[in-house]
Amino acid sequence: MKVDNKSNESDPGVTQENVIWVNFNDKAIDKLFVKSGNRITVKFNNVRVSYLTGLILRYSPLTKKKKFYLRYKYKGKSLWLKLNEFIYGHYGTLEVSEELLGLYKKYYKDGKWKHDPQDQLITQRELEQSQELSVREVIQRLVEAQFPRKTKLGRLAKVSQRTYTRFLMGYHKRFDQLIFDEDEKGCGTIKLKHGLDWKSFWAKYPPENNLDDQINYDIVHNKITELRLASQKFLVHAINNINENSNKNFK
Repeated sequence: MKVDNKSNESDPGVTQENVIWVNFNDKAIDKLFVKSGNRITVKFNNVRVSYLTGLILRYSPLTKKKKFYLRYKYKGKSLWLKLNEFIYGHYGTLEVSEELLGLYKKYYKDGKWKHDPQDQLITQRELEQSQELSVREVIQRLVEAQFPRKTKLGRLAKVSQRTYTRFLMGYHKRFDQLIFDEDEKGCGTIKLKHGLDWKSFWAKYPPENNLDDQINYDIVHNKITELRLASQKFLVHAINNINENSNKNFK
């Protein structure tokens, strides 16, 4: 594997960079492996569209992490746009291309950036974060309503309620405060331990945004992605169901 050594004046954090060239596809990036050494800049051989000009990958042989960055110029200054980490099968060449194409269409005019893509991407991610809060609220309502069925009266069975609650809540101590049972009709029920009501339950066991330092971030990230994909279809039906029955189930 050919490695070029070049000085890098545009990034003050790196005095010298090792450069490797690979094809711009997920398999080539996933196969990239260097046993040890300094951080490597990965450039792409077959990028022929203007919105991917300046796209690179930063690879750390120590942590094995691969992160996309965009080198760009704004108002005469060379800047870096930090994108997401490459995770094979979840975030790769297609996803980073779509993200950059969206920014390019909106903010790149007449051969230059009219707005700093760094600011625009932060705004976009803040919006996604606010939408995530609404999903959190939906999850809370689903559990409080004990997972009503979409196509007929009643609720999901106890086993299904437990499975979906684990999917949506994760391995959080609040899950252990729930009692899963069923009524005389065979519908699942969800009750709280220690005489708590739902308002005090969510206040006492709020979602945790920060991962424990001892947790392997890569494993957690991949697992969360798997669970989100697995429960995505169910959430769509559940949200529709909540909207249809909000007056009946929630005050």
